[in-house]
Amino acid sequence: MLGDKIKILRKKKGLTQQELSAAIGVSRSTIGMIEKNLQGTGKETLMKLADFFGVTVDYLLSDNEQTENNEEIKKEIDYSLSIKEQEDIDDEAKKIINELSMSFSKNKDTLGEEDYFAIENAIRTTLEAIKIKNKKKFTPKKYR
Repeated sequence: MLGDKIKILRKKKGLTQQELSAAIGVSRSTIGMIEKNLQGTGKETLMKLADFFGVTVDYLLSDNEQTENNEEIKKEIDYSLSIKEQEDIDDEAKKIINELSMSFSKNKDTLGEEDYFAIENAIRTTLEAIKIKNKKKFTPKKYR
C-alpha cells in the first residue's frame, strides 16, 4: 500500500515524519495518516513525495511490494508519535509561545512573523524529540 511504501522510503532516508512533512510542505499528521493507510494523497502531494524520494508516482501507487524492506521495517519498533500525541505537542508549543510572548514583545521590531513561526517549529521539534526519546527509554523490554 502507499502508506507502507512511504514509511519504508522515509525510514531508509533516516527521516522522522516531522522532517518529511517539512521537506514536502504538508503537516506531520498528514504524513502519519498516509503511513497508517488511513488517508490517501492528492495529486500534488503524491508528486512531491515521488520527487523527494526519487521514485515515480507509478511506483508509489503500484501493488509491487518489496518484501525484503517490509520485513526490516516490521522488525523495527515504531516509536513515531500518534496523532493525539502530536496534537498535545502542538498545544504545548502554542502554550509555551504564549507564555514567552512577553519576552518576545521586547524584540517586537526585530522579530517578524517568520521568526515566530521558526521559534514555534523549533519548540515543536524539540518536544517531539523528547517524547520519542522517552518512548524508547521507557518501553518495557518485553515490548521491544
